[in-house]
Amino acid sequence: MLAAAFLAALLEAAVSLLGPWPLKIIFDSVLDSEPLPAWLRGFAGQEKLEILKFAAFAALGIAFAGAICSYAQKHFTTTVGQLVTHDLRKTLYFKMQR
Repeated sequence: MLAAAFLAALLEAAVSLLGPWPLKIIFDSVLDSEPLPAWLRGFAGQEKLEILKFAAFAALGIAFAGAICSYAQKHFTTTVGQLVTHDLRKTLYFKMQR
C-alpha cells in the first residue's frame, strides 16, 4: 500500500506539471496565429473554437486526474498510518497485559 501511495504521489506531481499546458494552447493557437503541432491537430481540429473546446476539456481532464491521484495518495497513506498505529497499540496492550 505504501508503494501505491508513492506511485499516486508521483502521478499527482506529473499531472500538476501538465496544468499550464491548456493555457499554452489557448495563448498560442487561439489568441495568436501559431498553428497547433501536427500530432495535436487530429484531436483538437483546425478552427479556433474547436481548439478552445479541446483546451477546456483538457484542463478539466487534468484537474480530474489530479484530484483522483490526490485522493488515492491520501487514502493509501492514511490507511497505512492506521494499520501501523493498530499494530503498535496491539503490541503495547499485549505486553502490558502479559
